[in-house]
Amino acid sequence: MLSVAFTPTFGTVLQKVTAIFLALLVLIANLGMSVNTHFCGGKAVQHQLSLGIIDLDCGMGMDAAICDMESEAAPSIAKQACCSNEHLQMQTDENFTFQKNEAAVSLPMIATLMVVFAPYLAKSAHQAPHHSLYSPPQLHPNIRVLIQSFLK
Repeated sequence: MLSVAFTPTFGTVLQKVTAIFLALLVLIANLGMSVNTHFCGGKAVQHQLSLGIIDLDCGMGMDAAICDMESEAAPSIAKQACCSNEHLQMQTDENFTFQKNEAAVSLPMIATLMVVFAPYLAKSAHQAPHHSLYSPPQLHPNIRVLIQSFLK
């Protein structure tokens, strides 16, 4: 019986990691993400990213009874609560269709790319590198090393 040991290469591992990442991305997009923000006194105090709507609290309490309090006998100004929550929900709908965009390549775009990248692509093989004409500085001989005398 012939046994073959499979050692994963970087390419196969990268493909698997990319596939898992894209699957999780599609799952999260279908579940829907929401950004929950808590305002206290008109200023944003707390932000949270979640998979659903969550009511945040700063500890001051959101008195709904104060907001709903109305006097039936005489009109009066009701005191509003100092805290409020806002929710921004992002979710794809069930009828989502992917729209494929065709990339149109125009002549001015090709001319621009040729002008920009031509100097890098047109280097000839007979051209000497810039560092070939460089000569290093002269080394000063160390007399103690040459004589092998390290006495003072």
